[in-house]
Amino acid sequence: MGKKIIILLILIISSIIYLYNFLDRDIAIYFNNNNFNINEIVIFITRFGDSKYYLIASALMAIIFFKKSKKLYRIGLYIFSSIAISGILANIIKVAVARYRPPMFIESKLYGFKGFDFGFYVNSFPSGHATTAFAFFISLALLFPRLRVVLIFFATIVAFSRVWLGVHYLSDIFAGATLGGLTSYYLYRYIIKDPS
Repeated sequence: MGKKIIILLILIISSIIYLYNFLDRDIAIYFNNNNFNINEIVIFITRFGDSKYYLIASALMAIIFFKKSKKLYRIGLYIFSSIAISGILANIIKVAVARYRPPMFIESKLYGFKGFDFGFYVNSFPSGHATTAFAFFISLALLFPRLRVVLIFFATIVAFSRVWLGVHYLSDIFAGATLGGLTSYYLYRYIIKDPS
């Protein structure tokens, strides 16, 4: 494992620990106590973190262009793989650590990790929507670098909608965004940039 990867992992883990200990609860309380009357917009935005639409579209793209166009086939395979692999990893982590969601803290003061549980209210970490949003939009940002600022901004808005709606902590979306983004980055190198 290279030094850069080790340093990156240390920074990511340190950031998650910091958010968990010092910001998560206060931010959750803030959004719980303030009604901004734009929840319908936020609910619409958060739907862009649903993986099934991207998985179906990218799988169809890979199948349709399997023999017709190597470039388009690889793009479909790349987007599908980025979302699927990061999503599987996110779900494994969710079940393994079983972190209580913000409503459990707001209503019952339950904060932290239960450990190995499949329940909805204990699968907060990492955010699946944030994972999907960053896997998809970082994939597009790498494929279309001129649009990367807009794409990364939109991924961030989608991820943050989960905190706004009170279903995730800030550290959840940070972890999900990191997982989705890094998965897309590394798969880009092997599927698009330098396919074997």
